[in-house]
Formats: sequence, structure tokens, C-alpha cells
Amino acid sequence: MRAGGCQAKIVKGSIAFAKCTMLQEGFQILRRSLVLDHALTSYITKYSITTTSAKWMKKMPDRPKPPPEEEFTEVFLHGSGPGGQKINKTSSAVQLKHLPTGLVLKVQEHRSRTQNRKLARQMLADRLDVMARGSESRVAVKGEVKRKKKSSATKKSKRKYRRLEEGKAGELEEAEDDDLVEEDSPEAAKGSDVLVELPDDFSFKMSDSKLYTLSPSTSLEVTTSNHPTTTPSLIFLHFWGGSCRTYSQVISHLPTHHSISISFRGWGHSTGPQDPSAYSIHTLASDIESLIPALKIADFILVGHSMGGKVAQLLAGRNIFGSRLKGLVLLAPAPPTPFQLPEQMREQQRTAFCTAESAEFVTRNVLTARHLADETLKMLVEDMVRGGRYAREAWPGYGMGEDVSGDARRIVVPVLVVGGEKDQVETVERLESEVVGMVKGVLVVVEGAGHLLPVEASEAVAGFIEGFVRKLVA
Repeated sequence: MRAGGCQAKIVKGSIAFAKCTMLQEGFQILRRSLVLDHALTSYITKYSITTTSAKWMKKMPDRPKPPPEEEFTEVFLHGSGPGGQKINKTSSAVQLKHLPTGLVLKVQEHRSRTQNRKLARQMLADRLDVMARGSESRVAVKGEVKRKKKSSATKKSKRKYRRLEEGKAGELEEAEDDDLVEEDSPEAAKGSDVLVELPDDFSFKMSDSKLYTLSPSTSLEVTTSNHPTTTPSLIFLHFWGGSCRTYSQVISHLPTHHSISISFRGWGHSTGPQDPSAYSIHTLASDIESLIPALKIADFILVGHSMGGKVAQLLAGRNIFGSRLKGLVLLAPAPPTPFQLPEQMREQQRTAFCTAESAEFVTRNVLTARHLADETLKMLVEDMVRGGRYAREAWPGYGMGEDVSGDARRIVVPVLVVGGEKDQVETVERLESEVVGMVKGVLVVVEGAGHLLPVEASEAVAGFIEGFVRKLVA
């Protein structure tokens, strides 16, 4: 009995041990399940928190559809640049011209004509969408998102380096005290840099502004730079929306040239009459003809940009100054031929510069192809918004429709035409077909630049002007 009892106890103990082991394993499985559930719940919670709900997001506009094939013409051209014979000896580049608006674009992104045709149609659709819907277009919305992301990253970077600079401020001050050298000492003279070597009698003068009164209602703001004895003088005429400040960066690269930058009536600080018909191309040209004698200059060259280019062509064709006018430089000029916008687009252009927001949008998305410094963008927007109502409305209303081609054909002075490779307003193709031949000029193109050449490529523009002047006086 005792042995049997022991065996029974052993069996019972084994069963109890087995139950205990199974129970422990069950708890371990349960614990793993709870851990997994917790991890999954945490992941779902985290994912739900960091993901923006669709109702909180601004809906991206639908991709615009290309216009009907009958609304545009298509031409296949030889490409240019790197890519070998496939680019340079085959007609793989595609050029589209939208007939209702006159918009022209050329695409050669790929070696394949088929791919370029597809891309060209989508690019045309995007640009027409921008012209029609403005800040509500898909391109504008995507651009605004990118701009905000870039602005946020820039602010973070500035804060980071500001903290670093503050931490090193004490060390820098000590280093400056140790390295301090008196200005009159030989060491200071030895360490100085000479940026520009000028004649002893040269007087460098910048931004001397003055208002010249032409009539009781009209005064023109004129900014002169550098010594007036350097000839020929350069007279700068700005684009629709600009002022005499438009050329400040270009003039800074021409320190040895007497430069005169003029604000047309109604722009900058210039004044004009309260008459909607008093801002035609012919009237603007007459203002310049009345002003030049008061400037007391000898020989001069006209430099005109966009609308200012059309005024310059009219001035050079009429040329009441004879041999004193030595040459003409046209920067992305409006052609001398008339051009009429559809009524809807004309109305949009009339209001393009009414607010800072719309002016900035047009500058970023239509007028430029390169990034602009914040200070430059601010200056452009200020000038656009400051423009008088009748001055803003005149160019899209009737200025671009004026025909000065008869005068342009009478130009006899040398002409240099500068275009922007990515200009959407006055394309290189349009300059070739409607400007260069008529004024008997020479065309050069700034790679990667848009319409606002004086601010997008100021150094390149100054270089072209410098070379043009050098040839004239040689």
C-alpha cells in the first residue's frame, strides 16, 4: 500500500507539474500576444496621428487637359546642345504655337520625338491653365507648396547657424582684437583688394534720382549713375510693371559707363495724367524725346526691355536726334507688330498687378525661369503694385496692339537683341520671326533665363552691353 501510495503521489505530482508548465507557457503566449497588440496599437496610433486626413488637405487641382489639336500648330525642329547626332541631326524637337493666344513653346527634353510631343502638349496645357486660372492652377498650387517647404527649410538653417554664430561670437571678437591693424599702416595697405581700376579723374556716382517735369500732369523719375563724361551714355527703358530700379543690378556691373534709367509716366515715382488714353507707346516715346535734351548728354545708346523695347524701337525709327543715337539694345523686346489678346486674358492682365499676391504670382510663374533673391522679388512686386491704374491697364488694353513696324523698318543704327532661352512671354522663336529681321539686328540668347533678363541675368546682360559698346567705339 505504501509503495502504491507513493506511485499515486508521483503520478499526481507529474500531472500537477505538467499543468503548471502548460499554464506558464499559456501566460508566455498571452504576454507575447499582449506585447504584439500593444505594438500594433502604438503603430496604428502613431500612423493615424502623423498622417493628415484627406479632409484637412487642400485638394490638388486636376491635371489640365491639352487643348484640341485644331487650336495649335506643330513643327518639328532640329535640336541643339549635347546629345549627339540623334539631337543635332534629326528633327526630334517639337514646337507648338497656340493660335488663340500666340503662346509658343519648344521642347527637346528627350531624344525621342514621341516623348517630346507628349511633353509639349502637357506643358502647353499647364501654361494655358496658369494664364486662365492664375493662383488656382495646378502649377501654382504645386509651386506654392514647394515654396513653403523651401522657406521652412531655409528658416531652420538660419536658426541653426545663428545659434552657432552666437556661440562663437566671443571667440571671433577675441580673434579680431588680436588681428586688428590700423588702416594707415603698411600692413593694411598690403592686405587691401582693388576691385576696379579706374582713371584718376573718374568719379563713381550711383543712384542720383531726380524728377523732370514735362507738363503740369507729367513728371519723369530719372536715376543717373557714374560720371557723365563717359560716352556714349546708356539710357535704360523698363518693362511693363517696372521702374528705373529694374536696371540697378545691370548698372552695378557697368561702373565705367554713364547710365540713365527712366521710369515711364505712371510707374515708379513718375506721374501721369488721369486719362486712360494717355499711356500709349507713342506717348511714352514722346516723353523720352522731350526729356533727352534736358539730360544734357552727347551720344547715347537706348536699352529697352519688353514694353520698353517697343518704345525704343519707335524712338530709333523716328530718330529725331540724328547721329547722337549710336545703337540699340533690345532685351526680350515686344515686337513692333500689333498683338491682340483674347478679352478674358486681357482682363486678367489688367488686374495682374493690383495686389502684391497676384504680382508675386505672375513674377514667379510667368515672368521668370530662375530663382530670384528675396530683396529682388520684393522690389519687383513693390514697383508693380505702385504703378498707376491707367499705366497698368494701358499695355494689355491697347499698348501691345499698337503697330510701330513702319518705324522699326527705318532703324539704321546697329541693333543687338537679347532673348531668354526659357522666356514664356517673348519667346526666342518670336524674336527671330518678328523682331530680328525687321530691325536688322543680331540675336544672342541667355541660357536658362526667362523674361526678366535685367534681374535674372544682370551680369550676362551687362556683358552683352559692354561688348556692344566696345564694338561701336572701336
